[in-house]
Amino acid sequence: AGDNHKNLRAAEILAKFGTAPNGIYEARRDPQCQTWLAAAPGSKVEDWTVRHGDRRSAEFSGACMDYETRRERAQITVLEKQVELAKETGLVLIIQIPAQEDAERHLAEVLVNKLGGPGTAHPVLLSSFHGRPKCAAALLQHFPNLCIGFSGLLTHSKLKDILGEVAFDVPLDRFVLESLGPRYPPAGVGDGRGSFSHPGHITCVSKELAKVKRMDESDILQRAFENTGKLFGFPKKSNPTSNIEATTPCSVAVSVSASAGTADPASKDLPDTESQEFEVRAQKEGEEEEEE
Repeated sequence: AGDNHKNLRAAEILAKFGTAPNGIYEARRDPQCQTWLAAAPGSKVEDWTVRHGDRRSAEFSGACMDYETRRERAQITVLEKQVELAKETGLVLIIQIPAQEDAERHLAEVLVNKLGGPGTAHPVLLSSFHGRPKCAAALLQHFPNLCIGFSGLLTHSKLKDILGEVAFDVPLDRFVLESLGPRYPPAGVGDGRGSFSHPGHITCVSKELAKVKRMDESDILQRAFENTGKLFGFPKKSNPTSNIEATTPCSVAVSVSASAGTADPASKDLPDTESQEFEVRAQKEGEEEEEE
């Protein structure tokens, strides 16, 4: 692609080629093609493509490959730092990953290298997990204090086979229920794209999990309550409807995306996009009240 097409951000690739890194190159959108057509009235896109299309397509592919390599490196670097932070502070590590083999492999490698080998006792939550059953099984086996979080995605028909297998196999002391609002509303809630989830939808998830495990919903809710308290170190209460007050910060969270995204838009070394598919957030609940 040439050095002048390396180290480009997503916006710069779009400006230079007329197509974002995750798009398909089209000559008619290329600024060079548009400039050429404007300077030569009567010319066609096909004429420019014959002369310059192969070169520009190769340059675009090279720029995108360089971008993706840097994006992946950035994501792994931030993930490693978040894992180290969770380990140093002793907080729960909350992770979200897409249902993609590469993302699952990288996650496993980072957890083993940075969090500790098999048997490490650090608490981990795979939030709203919707990946491969064998990934969930392997992580559950290697990390005894890791829990699987089930959200409204469990109720969606497209994911029932995959998530149903994960839900059926997960031990009763290794899961929690999540609404993850406003994302991932249960199936049938709202009117499609405009719908959102909230904590009240937890019962939709518990009903579906109860069906999968062939248990009473009340038992699922009780187990989820106990598992959540154990995972986050909440004071023990016997009534799931009681208020739970955490006396210390609870978690460090990281969201990992395998699609084009950003680890740190402010850093000159990291790629970015407007959608921010890669997101890192640190959660320290209760600190604001203590400071006041």
